[in-house]
Amino acid sequence: MSHDTVTDASRASERDLLSVERRLVDQLERSERQILELELVLSDPDTIQEDRDSARAVLDSIRADVFQIRRAITRIEMRTYGACVGCGRPIADERLQMIPFVAHCTNCA
Repeated sequence: MSHDTVTDASRASERDLLSVERRLVDQLERSERQILELELVLSDPDTIQEDRDSARAVLDSIRADVFQIRRAITRIEMRTYGACVGCGRPIADERLQMIPFVAHCTNCA
């Protein structure tokens, strides 16, 4: 394999990672806006208990996603993105496409 091929592959990989990072940052920003909206619902004294319970459940789920997204961005920065945090093996591209912040391969999930 020539040096140029390695360089081209590295550039493509770098572009792919930047694209994934942009997607994750966009998702993070959307999630943070949703958190603010849900916190407003929860702070409204006219919100009925059933709606509060639903909002809390959604809020907890979004916060968990935000945590995972931030960890994925850190893995991109550390150049470990795409490797399973459990076993170190590569995570299938299809899995990363479906859930870009996934941290484990299917065997370790």
